[in-house]
Amino acid sequence: MFSDLSIHIRPGRRVGLVGDNGAGKTTLLNILAGDLAADSGRRIVSPGVRIGILRQETGGEDHIP
Repeated sequence: MFSDLSIHIRPGRRVGLVGDNGAGKTTLLNILAGDLAADSGRRIVSPGVRIGILRQETGGEDHIP
């Protein structure tokens, strides 16, 4: 999916990803958040950094009041 990818996000910055369906945006965010292991490479997160994802899924209609 990605080859030789390197990302540096400065403190206090917020990032969003835009791309075609199936391009790997959600997979990349899940790897960055630590929710999914990468096939290779490493993930380095500085101390004090928080990574959060605003997911599209809400859990289904059963959860709608």
